[in-house]
Amino acid sequence: MKLKLLIALMTTLLDEIIIFAILIWVLPMFGIIIPLSVLIVIGIGWTVLSILLFLYTRKPFLQKPYAGLTDMTGLTGTVIKDLTPEGLVKINNEIWKARALNDHVYKGEKVIVENREGLILMVRNANYRGNSMHIS
Repeated sequence: MKLKLLIALMTTLLDEIIIFAILIWVLPMFGIIIPLSVLIVIGIGWTVLSILLFLYTRKPFLQKPYAGLTDMTGLTGTVIKDLTPEGLVKINNEIWKARALNDHVYKGEKVIVENREGLILMVRNANYRGNSMHIS
């Protein structure tokens, strides 16, 4: 887990070194001279951007990997595109195609994974009480 994070940091640093080398050595070969003050601003901006991207994207590197689809049974997710009967759900920060087993489930509602067919999750509304009939 930490190895992936270290690799991500090292490749980001390598990217910055390559860009700096291009700006310092390659562009002058073609007669393109960039003033030192501009290079400093570019370097600071690129570093800030890299730090922000690292902070924003490090979470997936730190998360425990999921064992597989079979382990999804019983997990709870949120509908992000109405299940009428098919749509999309978000489970553990991943978006999955899903099919509602009972009626329609609308955006924002919670669902529970019951099983799967291929890569389509079969889900039920978390508030569903079964086959109870309401008589008015």
